[in-house]
Formats: sequence, structure tokens, C-alpha cells
Amino acid sequence: MKFANNLDLALNELQNARIQSLNTAPSNAVAGQMYFDTTDDRLKVFDGTSWTTLGETGGSGTPTGDAGGELAGTYPNPTIADGVIDNANIKSSAGIVASKLDSTSFNTQVRTNTLNQLASPTAALSMNSQKLTSVADPTSAQDAATKNYVDDSVGAVAQALRAVGYVPSGDTSVAITHSLGTRDVIVQVYDASTYEQVEVDNVRTDTDTVTLVFAVAPTSNQYRYVILA
Repeated sequence: MKFANNLDLALNELQNARIQSLNTAPSNAVAGQMYFDTTDDRLKVFDGTSWTTLGETGGSGTPTGDAGGELAGTYPNPTIADGVIDNANIKSSAGIVASKLDSTSFNTQVRTNTLNQLASPTAALSMNSQKLTSVADPTSAQDAATKNYVDDSVGAVAQALRAVGYVPSGDTSVAITHSLGTRDVIVQVYDASTYEQVEVDNVRTDTDTVTLVFAVAPTSNQYRYVILA
């Protein structure tokens, strides 16, 4: 028997009633329509757009179907949707222990961060006896110095504070211009073939010149001089 109008029970009980049992959802359903799905043994109701499972057989109340909102996956075992939990949603007192973190994913994420994205150290940083490689030369006063920079700098200073060369031949008094800008220099002469030191008189003529005095005029390329400031 079909009813063409709503049936008002005037607050009386509907006893021993049975929800329509179907193995597929009714077609042309309207909002509020219900049926018992005999395929998965669940009670379902139409919300006007889709069928929603009310609970499992036996009235346990455990939800089923697709999860929504901040959840992903399906009931009864949904997961938290991606992007839901962020820094703003975690309290400082949460006390999440390391064992609750996926170490593989966590380590992978940390390794993708560059050092300039990490917080600056607040204490001495040990390199555990390892080298820093591929470092740029310093440009500011507090930049770390590379070996290349130090070698070049020391070499430039050493080069600037010395003068070397062959003693000119043909005269017993030879003026050597060293351009070191000081009379506080060390003068040494040595034999160019035997490398033995040769003692000669020398006069610090001025801040840029030393005069070497020989008893016998040196020959070409016989002696070399080294003048250090």
C-alpha cells in the first residue's frame, strides 16, 4: 500500500517497523530518505547530494565512508589531512617526543634546508676535526680567511719587504735601489754558483738605497743580493 500524503503518527510509536533493505541505493532519492544497504550491512541516509552511512550493523555508531574537513582517507581509520597541522596549531607545551616523529621524513626535510635557513649558533661550533671546503675569500673584517687568501696575503707582504737580484758588475762600489722605505734593512750577498755567503762592506745610503763595497769589482752574475726590511 502506498501513501500519497505524509503519515502523522501523532507522537505514537512506530513498533516492529523495518527500514527498506536494498543492495543498491534507491534512484531519484530525496533528502532524508533512508534505506538499509544489504551489501555492506549499513544504514544510509540521503542528504540531498549523496548517501551518508549512519553506522554499522548492531548500532556501534562507528562512522564509515569518506572522511572530510581536516581529515583524509576513509572511516573507521581516517588520517589527518596534509597541511592541517602547522606551527600555529602546535602548543609550546605539547611535548611531542622524538619517537612520535617519522625519522625518515624528518631527516629528509632537514637535509633539504640550507645552512642559511637555520638559526644562527649561540655557542662555539665544533667541526669535529673536519674541513670547510669551497669557501669564498673574505671581504669583511669578521669574515673567516681561506688558506688561499692567507697564502696570497703573506706572500704579498713578504714580497713587499724584500729586494733580490744580481749584483751589477764592473765597479767596486755598487748602489742597490731596494725601495723598502727604511734604513732598517738586512743586507746579504752570496755567490751565485756556490751559494756561499760573501762578506762585503755595505752602507745604508738612504731609506731606498744600499751601497755595496768590494775590494775587486764583481763579474757579471757572480753575486746575488738579498735585502730584507
